[in-house]
Amino acid sequence: MKALRYFILLLVLPAFGNTEKTYTKEEIFRFKADPEKPVDRYFCELDLNQDGIQDLLISKPIYSPGTGGRVYELFIGDPNQQFKKIDTIQAGTFAIEKHNWKKRLWFWTHSSSQSGSISFRYFDRYGNYHQSGYVEILSGDGGSKIGNDIFNSIFNEKSTLSFKKYLQPEA
Repeated sequence: MKALRYFILLLVLPAFGNTEKTYTKEEIFRFKADPEKPVDRYFCELDLNQDGIQDLLISKPIYSPGTGGRVYELFIGDPNQQFKKIDTIQAGTFAIEKHNWKKRLWFWTHSSSQSGSISFRYFDRYGNYHQSGYVEILSGDGGSKIGNDIFNSIFNEKSTLSFKKYLQPEA
């Protein structure tokens, strides 16, 4: 009898296992800010996990992002037009790399006039999400030739993502 109860639990529990919060696109874009200080947000729709459904990369509503870039949230879309938040990334620039079945989301986080870090995120062919470590490079005005070459090879006119601006709605 005890084994039967255990077997039933194994069958029933997975149905309750997926309790991650999902959001509609309207819920993601809805935010409350001071009407005297409207906040621009920036977003990009892309299919990062290559399932044919648009995913969403959107900046958080921050008044003054500073020189390190904005804070972005990455949401993965599903067939029911729901989105699940899977990551938060601080970055100033994003790029997409496509090669065979792999698509990488590269990003740059500015540290100083001479340095910053590069990192990337991707889904493997089994749908698992991966976060790389980061590499600090010396680029920019006071950087090195190698640092600038690395930056320019990743973030260029062919690969850099374009974001749309979303202005806070009137109160």
